[in-house]
Amino acid sequence: MTSLPRDGRFALVIAALCAGLSFVDVAHIPPAPDGFRCRARITRVDNSRVRTNLIIKTGLQNVHVRLLNGPHAGQELDVVNLLTGKLEMDEFYEPGGVILVEYAAPEGKPTNALARGYYRLRLQLALIALFTGLLLAVAGVTGLKAALSFVFTALTLWKLFFPLLLNGWAPIPTGLGIVAVLTAVICFSVGGLTRCGLTTFAGSMLGLLLTCGLATWFAHLFRLHGAVRPFAEMLLYSGYPGLDLTGIFVTSVF
Repeated sequence: MTSLPRDGRFALVIAALCAGLSFVDVAHIPPAPDGFRCRARITRVDNSRVRTNLIIKTGLQNVHVRLLNGPHAGQELDVVNLLTGKLEMDEFYEPGGVILVEYAAPEGKPTNALARGYYRLRLQLALIALFTGLLLAVAGVTGLKAALSFVFTALTLWKLFFPLLLNGWAPIPTGLGIVAVLTAVICFSVGGLTRCGLTTFAGSMLGLLLTCGLATWFAHLFRLHGAVRPFAEMLLYSGYPGLDLTGIFVTSVF
């Protein structure tokens, strides 16, 4: 029986790490409160309580929807869409669209429904599948290893990096360690366990350390605060008052 090549064994290790990361729970986030979340199709809208000032819309948009999945599929209910006047946050709905609805059902009847945005998950999954398919078609085995490195990167950030920050770990050294691991996986997945892969990793790490040093230095010189990033301040009011927002801001640079 012929053994797997070295690159093949490395790819299997990355796949095993991806499988292991999917079961990691560092943050110990409590379960979501009671309620239901499902897809719903908009049947009609009521814009009588919407105030329009040039391009800005504020007020309440009443949306009537039909639930498409979940235990109450087929039932219809009214959903409130609060418009705050911020274009980057508001979504103005029209009949025929599919949205994500969150609602309660204290007596088995859907009520207190809120619109959480257009439902885009299926389209996003389709784009990921298309990207992976094209990667495999163009690059073959190398494309497969690159796809594994993308999955590993996403799982590492989601399951390790962000939870560790919420647990109070120092952002800059934690970020350096995480990015070093991700850089190694990406470089050796694509370049192989060869001198070429090692050279790529060494060059990437030198650039990473230089970027980290410059970002830290100039953030101090400019007296920057991490709260300049959108929604960053909300983290402090969500149960994480000890977060080092400036360190997280610097870490996001590299």
